[in-house]
Amino acid sequence: MMLGEATGKGLDIKGKSATKGKLSGFVPFLQIHEEAHKKKIGTLRSDGRVRIFYKTEHAREMVVQELEPMCQDMMRAVNTAKLVLTKCPDEVSDAIWESSLEKVLWDMKDPSIKRVDLYAPRCYGVDIPERLFWESYVMRQDCSRPPGSDYDTGRPSQPAFQDMNFAAVRNHPYPDAPRAVVWQYGDNDNHMCPTTLIMAYEEKGQVSPVVSDFDAFLVGTRGVRYTEPLPPEQIELIHWCVSQIETILESEQNSTGWTSQWLNVLKTSKEKGFTYKTPRFGYGDPKSYYIFNHAIRRLEETNGAVRHGAECFNYGFPQDIDDKFLVINDTLSGKVPWRYVDVTELQDLLCQKIDEGFTFPLNPKWILCDNGWKRVYDKLLKSPSQNTQASLNCWLPPESGLRERIECISARYHGGFHCDTCPAVQDDNTSNMDLVEHEFNRHLALMRAKKKLRNVMFWSRFCHASQRRLRERECCKSRRLIA
Repeated sequence: MMLGEATGKGLDIKGKSATKGKLSGFVPFLQIHEEAHKKKIGTLRSDGRVRIFYKTEHAREMVVQELEPMCQDMMRAVNTAKLVLTKCPDEVSDAIWESSLEKVLWDMKDPSIKRVDLYAPRCYGVDIPERLFWESYVMRQDCSRPPGSDYDTGRPSQPAFQDMNFAAVRNHPYPDAPRAVVWQYGDNDNHMCPTTLIMAYEEKGQVSPVVSDFDAFLVGTRGVRYTEPLPPEQIELIHWCVSQIETILESEQNSTGWTSQWLNVLKTSKEKGFTYKTPRFGYGDPKSYYIFNHAIRRLEETNGAVRHGAECFNYGFPQDIDDKFLVINDTLSGKVPWRYVDVTELQDLLCQKIDEGFTFPLNPKWILCDNGWKRVYDKLLKSPSQNTQASLNCWLPPESGLRERIECISARYHGGFHCDTCPAVQDDNTSNMDLVEHEFNRHLALMRAKKKLRNVMFWSRFCHASQRRLRERECCKSRRLIA
């Protein structure tokens, strides 16, 4: 990223970066490497499209020559399958019927293959249907990553993260936001090799592979004046967040981790009609949002190191606390203005910074659930700095009642959140959150499908009942005429 060979990824790309091999640091498009997992991804959309970019025009043209006849074959197979499915199932064998059901999923709303020359001569792209892309680049290719091989990513094969990568490349971003695409990193003769595909951004007139960005935990300031409080809808969201935390702490079911507990919160809240919309760069008071907006704009011109706001304002899905943090500050002791610290060291450092006149927002989840953060919160409240008190009035307005709720819940559950069966060493918290969010989105899709099915069944029963009543009336009329 510092060399300009890649850019930081935003929240839209949730695939995990490789930890080893030639792709180390990059985000492979292909998040699966087991043959059985090819059929375990979600159903691809008939109108979905993918852009794949190549370093040379020759490589792109070689791919187009292979894709064109394959696309025609797939569409012919779709038409044949549709004819088979119009017949009675008893008229065809089970094998043909099942094969036709599979082939129908090849149907493409727009089967065209389009060349993308916006960035020539630096790279050359092709825009194709995602169903054609998956069939040609993955289903008919070897997707294995043997341990120790050049393209072993050090990650497990996970269909859920494959679904997330597809969601990213089919997503239509904000007008000035980068567009997620696919980059062919490999230089071998197989230009459709799936194991060398990586995620990239179309941005600022170029295509750049993506790597992990910096996920800000919080930002401390000194001498910055905070005058505008959080907007009312965010205060309402914090109240909702605190209420859900209280419900979790009240529960005696401590056999599952925090992310699983919060998934249940999201499902229950959705069923009750509660929804929230996250701003592009996350939540925050106007001053904090201004700071991050300008940091993001400044850095996207060079390396995209920061793409979104800080975790301290994450009221919709607060995460587990990480084990290690990178602190950047020009007043740190030592020869460099940065330091890696654990949770306790971070809390001690923040308490020291409060004494130096710094202020910073804290997520209610940390204060109520995670050991040691109530101490930091109390120190902020007792700070004699007028600037610190003004900032707290913006983040937790006195008239909102949030401070009283936090004190009450903290007094009742001073031990915070504990998981009885969770392992001492947790997986990557961001990965856990992404997986749970993916499961929640699938839950919402299932709810929508069930609702549609109920509507279809209702109207089907209604139509049958109407037809029955109509037949009964016709029979009555016939009897009266005969009489």
